[in-house]
Amino acid sequence: MSSQHFLFFLLLVYLYLAALLRILIEIPSCLGSLEDYTACNKQFKCGTITAGFPFWGDYRPESCGHPKLLLNCSGSNTTTEIMNIKYRILSLNSGSQTLRIAREDYLNGPCPSKVLSSTTLDDELFDYGPDYRNLSLHYGCSASSLLATAPGYLTCTIDGTNNRDAYAALDASTDILGLCFTIVVVPILAIVTSTNFSKVGEALRRGFDVKWKVDNEECNECMGSNGACGYDSSLNRTTCYCKDQSSGSRTCSPSGTCQ
Repeated sequence: MSSQHFLFFLLLVYLYLAALLRILIEIPSCLGSLEDYTACNKQFKCGTITAGFPFWGDYRPESCGHPKLLLNCSGSNTTTEIMNIKYRILSLNSGSQTLRIAREDYLNGPCPSKVLSSTTLDDELFDYGPDYRNLSLHYGCSASSLLATAPGYLTCTIDGTNNRDAYAALDASTDILGLCFTIVVVPILAIVTSTNFSKVGEALRRGFDVKWKVDNEECNECMGSNGACGYDSSLNRTTCYCKDQSSGSRTCSPSGTCQ
C-alpha cells in the first residue's frame, strides 16, 4: 500500500469514528434500569418537605437527581449543602422552582461560636430570589464610642479574637469603621432596616429564597410519557427512566421503548 493510499485509509477511519461519536452523543443514552424507574418515582419526604426531581437523597439514589442537589433528613428537618455551607430548607415549591433556605449556623442568632464564610451560591445551579438584602455581620471589632452607638451594635464571642464587639449593617461588604476582625455576608428577606436591627435574629431564621436552574421541561415531557425523571451525570443532563426497558432516554413510548 502506498503512503497516499494509507493516508486516505486513515482519513476514512477518522471520518467514520467522528460520525459514530456524533451519533452516540445525539442518541439518548441507555444506562438506566427498572430499579432506577422504581426509585425515581419515589419522593423525598422529611417533615413538611416533599421533593422529586432534580433532588435526590434518602430513598432516591443519586441517579434520580443532580449530583449537587442532595437532600438530607434529620428528625423532621431537611438540609442541603451549597458551596460547603449547610442550609436548612424551610420550604420547597416545585412549580416555581424555589427554595427558602436558612443557614444552619445562624438559626440561633447572629453570634455563632466560630468565624464563618460569607454566603456564596453556585451560580450554575441557583439564582437569588426577589426581595432580599445582604446583611453584613462584622465581628471582633475594636471597641469605640462610635461602634457602641451604631444602630446594629452587637456583642458576640467569636473564636479567634478576644474582642466581643460586633455590628450588623445592610449592603455593606467592607468594614466601614475599619475596626473589625472579619465580615460575614448573609442574604436575608427585607425585614431589617438600616435604623432598626432588632429583627436581625428573626431575619436570619426566616432565611431567603433561591431559584434552582435545572430545566424541568425535559422532566415534564418524561413524566407525560409515564417515565421517571433522573439525571445522567456523565452527560450532565436530564434522562428518563421507563418501566418496561433498561434504558435512559428523553421520553418513553406507550410500549415503554426508548425514544
